Amino acid sequence: MNKYFVLVLLVCLAACGNSRSNPFSADTDEERNRMQVLEQQVSAEGRELVAHVSAVRADRNPNGVILIATGLPESQGYWNAQLVPLNDEMPVDGALSYEFVVSKPAEPVGVGSPESREIIVGRSISNRKLRGVSNIRVVSASNVRSPRF
Repeated sequence: MNKYFVLVLLVCLAACGNSRSNPFSADTDEERNRMQVLEQQVSAEGRELVAHVSAVRADRNPNGVILIATGLPESQGYWNAQLVPLNDEMPVDGALSYEFVVSKPAEPVGVGSPESREIIVGRSISNRKLRGVSNIRVVSASNVRSPRF
């Protein structure tokens, strides 16, 4: 199959939006709502604080910062990592706080080396949210880290 044909096909499917001609789109508002609820449940259920935050940095850009954190879970197989804002992402005493959460593996997995267990996650924080912020905190089960920014 020609690579240009595949590209054109993908563009056409993307352009279909929510129409019936796009087999990847939800057909009804009810189905879209059900899919959103399921996505929220998957992202909210079964997650816990990562065992340890080993590194945090904040890379400046014109729109704010990209907060990048490296977490170290207890074993391999953890997934669905996210930096979840605390306090509705509003600063408390000049600090924005985020919890580093992960999902446990479905079945027990070997511990492995620390390098093989590392999980890296990022989050964009706008200049608007950074107004009045002097510190950013990333919380794990065993420690709290703050980057320089």
